[in-house]
Amino acid sequence: MALEEGKWTDWVVVGLIMLFQWVLEFVVLARIWKLQVVITLNVLNNMSFVDTCKESVRNIFTNLVIVAALIMTIAFAMLFLYDHVKNIDDNDDGQRLTAHAFIAFTGYACIQSMRAMVECILNIVYTEMLTSPEIVRFLIAGPGAIGAPVIAIVFSVVSILCASTLYILSIYSVAASVLFGCLSLSRLISIGHFWRKRSKFTTNRSSKHSSNWSWAEDQEAAPPWSIAKKCSENEIAIMRRHARQAKEEEEASGKVAAVAAQPPEQPNLAQRRRGGADHMGRSRRGPTGFSV
Repeated sequence: MALEEGKWTDWVVVGLIMLFQWVLEFVVLARIWKLQVVITLNVLNNMSFVDTCKESVRNIFTNLVIVAALIMTIAFAMLFLYDHVKNIDDNDDGQRLTAHAFIAFTGYACIQSMRAMVECILNIVYTEMLTSPEIVRFLIAGPGAIGAPVIAIVFSVVSILCASTLYILSIYSVAASVLFGCLSLSRLISIGHFWRKRSKFTTNRSSKHSSNWSWAEDQEAAPPWSIAKKCSENEIAIMRRHARQAKEEEEASGKVAAVAAQPPEQPNLAQRRRGGADHMGRSRRGPTGFSV
């Protein structure tokens, strides 16, 4: 098969699609909205004990590696699909441009999933010998260590959905592709809303967002509307019971930790000196009380 340079419209379609995703990910989300740093700091803000930081952070990196590798296999499998390419008429600009757009989306998904996988592998390697306090410093030095691969995986998924819509358009019909695209868009919006809610969770009781769970610790407090609309009275009672139990255990563990952190009692230095002098005085006296 002879190599084809492609028409200028092919170059424009592929270039614009990849450039748009790159600008959206690395300029809008990373530079303007600082989303990579926000995700990493959300993880640090909910850290209760530094001692468990290493295990938790490395578990995050490990899970991201697995997810990125799975998405990468899907993206590369889609990249080498040939069913829609062999049916393209060279004189039909619409089919040809659709095929190039498909390649642009799948190619971006391959690159970003591979990037997320490699970044997480490097993070695992370079945190192996670090202690938990050093892991905190590692995340401070690289505040996008967790957020960057997460966003890369999200863009890989979005690119796969866009490519799937174009594939359905090429193989089946406009109706099927429009329905699939609309459903995908609605689910992406739902995932974004879900992401926003989870990012607002905090363990800090002084934060206003803690009211989403602190109500369960009070027997008289009413649950938020978002919980009351989808939970029965019995389920709310179960939440209250477990919330009070968690608070009691937390307070008990805090008291134990406070006692363990207290230094052992040291006898007063003056008392030790006085006691030593009395002992020496008694040892210098005989049984009758006179000095020996």
